[in-house]
Amino acid sequence: MTIGRLDAILPRSLFVRAWLAVGVIVFFAVATASISGVLAWISKSDANAINSAGTIRMATYRINYLMATKTSNPIDDIVIFDKKTPVITQLVGDMDRRLNALYHYQTMLGNKDTLIDSQTQTLKLQWQTTLKPAILTNDTTATLAASTPFITQVDTLIQSIQERNERRQYWQQVLQMSALAIISLILLMGMRELKCNVLKPIRSLIYSTQQFRMGRYEPAPLIGYREFCTFSKSFNNMARTISAHQAELSQEVLNKTEHLTQANQLLTLLYNFSNQLNQEPVTLSKLHHLLENFSKINPSMSFTLCLHDHLRFDEQDEQADNVVSSIKKDTAATKDSTSSKDSVSIHTHFIDEPIKQTQPLGKVCTANH
Repeated sequence: MTIGRLDAILPRSLFVRAWLAVGVIVFFAVATASISGVLAWISKSDANAINSAGTIRMATYRINYLMATKTSNPIDDIVIFDKKTPVITQLVGDMDRRLNALYHYQTMLGNKDTLIDSQTQTLKLQWQTTLKPAILTNDTTATLAASTPFITQVDTLIQSIQERNERRQYWQQVLQMSALAIISLILLMGMRELKCNVLKPIRSLIYSTQQFRMGRYEPAPLIGYREFCTFSKSFNNMARTISAHQAELSQEVLNKTEHLTQANQLLTLLYNFSNQLNQEPVTLSKLHHLLENFSKINPSMSFTLCLHDHLRFDEQDEQADNVVSSIKKDTAATKDSTSSKDSVSIHTHFIDEPIKQTQPLGKVCTANH
């Protein structure tokens, strides 16, 4: 049913469907690679945001330590204090920069999330309303009291960013697996298309050519893609034409062979009859026998048997006497018997239709020398 719907939508052409399959595969490959690259870049931003939130928490710890110990010495190499600027001012400026970087990350395209936006705003509000004023007034107790919910909010924000990053990784895997499944499905459908519309027509053509080579014409079925149907139709026309020519040639060879066989039989008959003329007198029964043999060998031939003067007949044959008398009456002049030879000649020609049995198959004529 899927193939039928596909045939109703797409033309049944190998060129069109092959390019369509290649185009779909390339599209999904490029789309998957592009989206994976974007998600990887976003994941890198998520990692940077998590690191920024972690540094905000460490900066809060640093501020509480420095305010509790009343020292201005740096506790690490990350922040280098300026001796000309108060430490509190530098700590507040460092925290502002970190919070602004985190806020900028959250406002980027693709990072819009209602929960994380709310948590970021809450964190910034806590800094602006409680923690920052306590630090600026150098109130250690208030700073410590405000730091605890502030750090808790930072941890909550970090957890939310991590969960969003995990969801993005999940959807990235889903996208990749889906693209792989679609490409595999397209390849499987392509293999089925090749089997039904390419391999099957090729096998049918091979079978038809093998049968034609053995002398049996079996037309190739018009199946498969449009190109293979056109090729099969051309092959069938060619095979049909060659078969017709072979049949005509075979029939012509049979006709020629039959004519040659008849000619050979007639020549053999004449040769035997000529030998009888040289050995014994001619009788009318022999002439009739000759006529009958002629008619049996080739019923479609009309012929004339000419008897020439001074032909020797058997004296005991009464029909021969009648033939001789007829010959003498029809002869206009006589010639010297020593100047001529006895002979018989046969003149033949073909007629359009075979002679019926009731019609004479030949005639006898006389000639004088």
